[in-house]
Amino acid sequence: MNPQVLDAFALAIVAMDGRSAYLTPPDFTDARDDAARMTAAVQELRRVAPGAGSYLSECDHHPTGCSPSTTG
Repeated sequence: MNPQVLDAFALAIVAMDGRSAYLTPPDFTDARDDAARMTAAVQELRRVAPGAGSYLSECDHHPTGCSPSTTG
C-alpha cells in the first residue's frame, strides 16, 4: 500500500458514461472527446496533488512512475 494513504483526505473518480459499445456501433469522435476530457481531469489532479498515490487495482499501469504511484 502506498504510504501516502496515511495523509489522504479525498478520493477522486474520473469516469465517463455513455452508450454501450456492445449494443451500438462505437462513436469514435465521441470517444476521443471523452478521452480528452478525462485526460484533462487527470492532468488537473496531478497538478494539485503531484506524486499522489492510487489504489493498485484502480490505477493505470502504463504511466511514467507507475511503481511509486502504487507502492510509494
